[in-house]
Amino acid sequence: MKFNILLSVTIATILVGCGSSSSETKTVTTTTDSGTTTTETQDETTTPNLANISYIEGVYDISGSNDSGTDNIYLSINAEGLITTYDYMGDTIDNGSNCYMKNRTDSYNTAINGLTVTNDETKKAFTVDGGYQWNYAETQNIETVSVGGISAGGILTMGGIRIATSSYLTTAVTVNEMEQSLCQ
Repeated sequence: MKFNILLSVTIATILVGCGSSSSETKTVTTTTDSGTTTTETQDETTTPNLANISYIEGVYDISGSNDSGTDNIYLSINAEGLITTYDYMGDTIDNGSNCYMKNRTDSYNTAINGLTVTNDETKKAFTVDGGYQWNYAETQNIETVSVGGISAGGILTMGGIRIATSSYLTTAVTVNEMEQSLCQ
């Protein structure tokens, strides 16, 4: 019985130590009215407050227009930070079927399809290799986006990459709907 309790406490201690928080030790000295001084060591736990992937998670409308018409494209970032794009083939540019091409290689965002964003708390940004970046604020909104050092609010289009701020998060189409309507 003692062994089971000791084992349980040891496992619980290990699991608590494996979290994403960091711990700092500080020394506190207290003097009472009677002149007694006590010194004790306390652990302070600090939790990163800007590492939440939900700041960027969702479906972004990165559609674009030109003289020929509109190209409806959606960029999805899931709860793990995986980037997927969906190109609607029934728009005026593609003139195709009522379906979506997933991670289309001859479309926008080929370079970041299938990659995963990482959080850079120092820069307050989610980044992807190659200099693609979503900058966030304390309000948990993506305020600006940048590609290779060029930054914009809204949608930034550069070199075959389109990334967008939180203002372009859409509920008009969901990942589930697009997945159910993939082109054959």
